[in-house]
Order: sequence, then structure tokens, then C-alpha cells
Amino acid sequence: MKQVIAMHGWCSDGKYWDIWAKNFKSHEWYWESADRGYSNGQMLNPTWAKKTYSCSKNKRVLICHSLGTFLIGSEIISKASHIVFINSFSRFIPNSKESRSLEIGLKGMQKKLRTMQEQKMIYRFWEKAFSPHKIQKVNIELFKRNLSQQGIKKLREDLDLLINSKRLPWAINKKTKVLVIDGEKDKIVVPKAKNNLIEEIYENIGSDPEHWIISNEGHVILQHQIIEKTRIWLEAN
Repeated sequence: MKQVIAMHGWCSDGKYWDIWAKNFKSHEWYWESADRGYSNGQMLNPTWAKKTYSCSKNKRVLICHSLGTFLIGSEIISKASHIVFINSFSRFIPNSKESRSLEIGLKGMQKKLRTMQEQKMIYRFWEKAFSPHKIQKVNIELFKRNLSQQGIKKLREDLDLLINSKRLPWAINKKTKVLVIDGEKDKIVVPKAKNNLIEEIYENIGSDPEHWIISNEGHVILQHQIIEKTRIWLEAN
């Protein structure tokens, strides 16, 4: 059995993975998208199917975008046979010259939630996330939707997760195979934070992860061929 559990990042939802899921399902993968519940307050927390443990050739693949690594349960990340980190980090605010401005920016975002500036702030976030591309029409719902009271609370709490993140929340199994995918022009996660993630993965599994840097792509990677390339890598490793 080939199973994927995918976790979106801040201010997103399970629909983020729809195109990925369609590709994987067409090649006989079992796909489940987790959801933090920002819109309706209802979380969706998939678990590994028991049958994935029945054979060593079966695969339990965790795919996380950005903050998603911190939003998924410890049982999921610790028992994954493969992990794909997409524009992820272990420490969002690195010890570097950008640290103070990053913290100020995140705290400013917190203050704008539930104010007249909320929608503009969320739009600006997605504008940076999609850069160097323009926001696609199919993704407009991400910043036009009505966020629930519980959802706003979670958004605030998860900005604290960004501010206070120091290392990966749970140790990766040393046998886990890891793929890191980074957009070359990511305007959300700074290069130092990406480098820290690579170093921490090495410390946990004792070898360098597979690392792809996608040219002319930002925090949200839009090239559909990357989905296909990722699936082929997972099937071959």
C-alpha cells in the first residue's frame, strides 16, 4: 500500500493539495489531506492505515508545506517511511540579521486579525507566497473566505508557533527517507532557515536528504511537473 498524509501551512486548508491528490490517486496512491480547521474550526487529522505496516515495501509518506511540519501529530511524523518538506523550516526566525524584522512582522500580523486590516493582511501574505507569480483565480478563496472565531484563534496561536519554533517538533526516524523541495524565490522562509532545516535533518538521520531547489518558484510551487517528479522519486526510493 502507498499512503500519503499531507499537511498544509499557515492560513491554508486541505484543498491546497487537490492537484497533488489527483495525480497521486491516479497512480494508485491512497491520499489524505489533513486540515487545521481555520475556516470552520473542524480539524481533520488522518492516521496511518494499519495495512501500511504489513510489508516493508509499503510506504507511509508525509508531505508538509511550510508550517505544516508543526501542525501534524507526533505519531504521524515519527512513523513516516518518507517525508517531503516543501519550503519548510525547523526554526522560522534564525539567528541572523533578519530575526528582529521577522518577529516584528509576525506580531504585526497577529494584531491585524479580527480588525479592518485582516483581509488585506491575509491577501498580502498570499501575494508574497505566490511571488514571483500572481495569485491564481482558483486560489482567491484562500483569502476571501470567512474565518471562524476558532479559526482566528488558531491563526494567532500558529503565528506564535512560527515565532517560537526552535527545531523540528519531533525526531525523525533514522530510517526515514527525506526529500526537501525549496522554491528559489521564496519570500516567506528565509535561506538561513532553510539551511538550518537541512542541518537538523542530517543530525537526525545521519545523511544528507535529497534536496531540490526549483528555479523561478516561490513559497507556493506551481509547476505541475514537480508533483509528478516527487511521486516518481517516492516510488523509486
